[in-house]
Amino acid sequence: RRYGRIFRELAGFTGADVRHILYIGAAINNDLKYKAQFERGARISYQGAQISSLNLSPHTPLTDRHARPEKIETRFAEADIVYFDGGSIHALLTTLTRFGLIEQCRAVFDRGGAVGGLCGGGTVLASLLVHAGQADIRCEAGAGLMPGLIMTSKINIEGERAERLRQMRVALRDNPGHSAIALGRDQAVIWRNRYEGARALMHSKRSPKEKRPFQLSADGTQTPLPLLVP
Repeated sequence: RRYGRIFRELAGFTGADVRHILYIGAAINNDLKYKAQFERGARISYQGAQISSLNLSPHTPLTDRHARPEKIETRFAEADIVYFDGGSIHALLTTLTRFGLIEQCRAVFDRGGAVGGLCGGGTVLASLLVHAGQADIRCEAGAGLMPGLIMTSKINIEGERAERLRQMRVALRDNPGHSAIALGRDQAVIWRNRYEGARALMHSKRSPKEKRPFQLSADGTQTPLPLLVP
């Protein structure tokens, strides 16, 4: 059920011509059970599509079979959808940089593919990120694939919400022309077309306790976003 809603919505967003889906576990706290759930959901929604994976983290040896440049390039070149699972923002950024995945994502966008992920796996692609560091909530540079966008996830976590919102308002004030989007826990984001282009957001589950994704303005106004934003 974790990925069922994501894939139902994603299938409608990306179209029926998806031939290859690439799943990337890019954080040190990845759980293989999420990969299995992801693959089951993908096979139901995209019958006949090939599903492959790359298991990478900041600690993956460069000699590992998943870390070989030719394997990474081949997997991305085949992919119509690239999906990063969630986890530590620091680990995700380190992995993206270490293995050259940012440029690989750009290439996917340039040919009309979709890139995104669950929680930190999707928000890490933005220009600026508001996230929980080791000791505090902070705003730092993201992967930069979404120019002019500030993002945070887990906005509904008790004890963090107020500070995340404050940091996002400060970032909006200090970066004129930027926009800001907040996701709740276990919500996913997927981006289609070029990295300057369309966006889509979706829930991975519905619950009265879960807050819908919303756009934040500098004055604190919150505008709820629909499950899909074309």
